[in-house]
Amino acid sequence: MDQIPPGLDLCMFPAGLAPNGTSSNLQNPKTLVPVLIPICIIMSVGAILFTALRLCANWRKMWWSDYFAIIALTLSLANTGLMLAQTKFARHQWDIRACWYDGNYTKILFSQQIILTFVLFFSKCSVFLLYQQIFDVQRPMRIAIRVGIVFTGLLYFTNIPLSAILSAPHIGETWGSVLLSGRPQKELIWGVVQSTLGILLDLYIFILPIPVILKLHLSTKKKIQLLVVFTTALVGVVASVLSLVFRVEAIGTNDGTWKYTSLLICSVVEIDVAIIVSCTPGFVNFTRVYISDLPIVKSLRSTLGGSSNSGSGFTIKPSKSDKEDPNRPRTRNGPEWKENHEFDELGSNFFKSASSTERGEGEESISLPPTAASPGIIRAIEVSQEMGGPYNIPEYGPITHVSSNLHFQNSREGLVPQRP
Repeated sequence: MDQIPPGLDLCMFPAGLAPNGTSSNLQNPKTLVPVLIPICIIMSVGAILFTALRLCANWRKMWWSDYFAIIALTLSLANTGLMLAQTKFARHQWDIRACWYDGNYTKILFSQQIILTFVLFFSKCSVFLLYQQIFDVQRPMRIAIRVGIVFTGLLYFTNIPLSAILSAPHIGETWGSVLLSGRPQKELIWGVVQSTLGILLDLYIFILPIPVILKLHLSTKKKIQLLVVFTTALVGVVASVLSLVFRVEAIGTNDGTWKYTSLLICSVVEIDVAIIVSCTPGFVNFTRVYISDLPIVKSLRSTLGGSSNSGSGFTIKPSKSDKEDPNRPRTRNGPEWKENHEFDELGSNFFKSASSTERGEGEESISLPPTAASPGIIRAIEVSQEMGGPYNIPEYGPITHVSSNLHFQNSREGLVPQRP
């Protein structure tokens, strides 16, 4: 700043040299705003919607993953707000007025670095904590989840001391002089390393639940449905790869603002996708409890393919008067872990029963077609005392359920209690 002649109007000059064959355009330049704003709005609305529906489903008893998702969403919106407040920089560097590079701009860049550190940590840890809720029945899975959380913290919290050294003014410096010191460019090297490790982390998050789901004793259709829920994380992997590309291109370029804006767009997608992935189970539960019973949904389901329960075993569904609180959260403790909804069965008891169904050891009942040698199937299940009747069960033959010294006989009239 001391080398700039006093009284010189920097707003009349571009901040960079235009490549050969082009010229600076300070009035109506090419910009990334038409891409930046729609992506920010779409991803923010999606993250808000999924988080809100998750909280509606878990409001009565929230867990750590819920709080991490809330923090991640709040920080993500703050980061998006800073981006939208600086849309004038979403253009080529030779189309930016030199006077715009001041202390306020440097402060915003530093603030974004710190916010991104926390939002990346909380958004990705919310996914790990979700896995811990629904997959911690296996000790190797618990260890893998904790390793992922520790690695995430080490990867992103390293940004704080590096940003303080490279992107903040030292003693005797001003925020405006930081840009001329050359230190922010050195941080790009660590950005490339961090982005590479971030891709490996996103792949780890994407792959982690797949082996567990594939080992479940479920139909292929249901396995595919569960995999689809978690494969949304693949979008975050793609965004991480693109951010790495832009970081590499930003090293030594004379068009830093264009590359930096592209990088921020990828960061928004990566962060909000992680939030959406962590909230997808809650979104599914909300739609099952509040939307699946709507008359228009039932009508569409009947028109398009009939009952969704056909061919997938029977489901005992209580009447409306006996339906449990739809706001009941999915937690590992207490009776609320055993939901009647298919996706809510992704708990420890579900995995234990799924792995032992073929041996008849599971806690839950699986209906099987009778054979000539076996007129009926007996299973021991837990039946809530709040459940009323009658219940309609597909007629696969007489099935007796034993629980709490009560016997239930499947007949044409429904589920009828019998004396033991």
